Amino acid sequence: MNLADSYKSLLRQEIAEARFKFERLLQFKGKSSGSLIVKEVEGSVVTLSPESDAAFQSFNVARIQETSPVGIQEVIRILAQGGRKHILVTVPLGMPDVSFQELAAQGYGVFHHRSVLGLRKTPSGSFAKIPGIRVEFGDADEQYSAAHFVLNSFHPTTRQDFDASYTYWLARNENARLFIARKSEIPVGMGILSWSGDSGILSSGVVSPPTRGEGIQKTIIQRRIQDAHRLGLQVLFAPGVPPFSASEANLRKCGFEPICTRSLWKML
Repeated sequence: MNLADSYKSLLRQEIAEARFKFERLLQFKGKSSGSLIVKEVEGSVVTLSPESDAAFQSFNVARIQETSPVGIQEVIRILAQGGRKHILVTVPLGMPDVSFQELAAQGYGVFHHRSVLGLRKTPSGSFAKIPGIRVEFGDADEQYSAAHFVLNSFHPTTRQDFDASYTYWLARNENARLFIARKSEIPVGMGILSWSGDSGILSSGVVSPPTRGEGIQKTIIQRRIQDAHRLGLQVLFAPGVPPFSASEANLRKCGFEPICTRSLWKML
């Protein structure tokens, strides 16, 4: 099975994580227990929040792949039940996609494009270390504080997004690890490895602007690859990488290869 075929495992993992995050957010908001609504249409999956609270609107999203125009219309009809009308369209590299024309006809426009990269069979070898740089995970509260230190150099929205993610998903999640890179014991970068079954996802990889260009991000990627191998993971995905970015270049240097592109569409 090639990486493109393995993409389905990424979709399953993302849906599983969405369910978990939804349940955590319910607990955080002090609401009664509930479940995220998941509906499948051809090759696509729509998730809907039964909660109308604005904090839950990010769960109203459709992931479209290999779907006919009729299927897209059904996806949009289902998605209309939620408040936030966002659609992720996934297209394998080198293949045309009819979804674009149909979405435009339905009043949607492209917000941004992202690359999805994959690494098949995580390598077992060790990586060269950068002197003075240490990457590790450990006590949840300590890592949370260190991550905040890193994120202080970014826009406040970045910190808010991380706060939400950590509060109701990352904390106490046995299938996710937050790694912090330290330079002379000062936190300078971070990255998350999460997994389900034999596949994993690399996300939230950031490096403080003053220390960029020193190979820190690549080191964080390599450390997560090592842990993925120790965990027995067979395939890794990096699903939200800006095309032609330094992040994409670093992932390629670590053995990742592009397998498809994702476009985020929003109702105009």
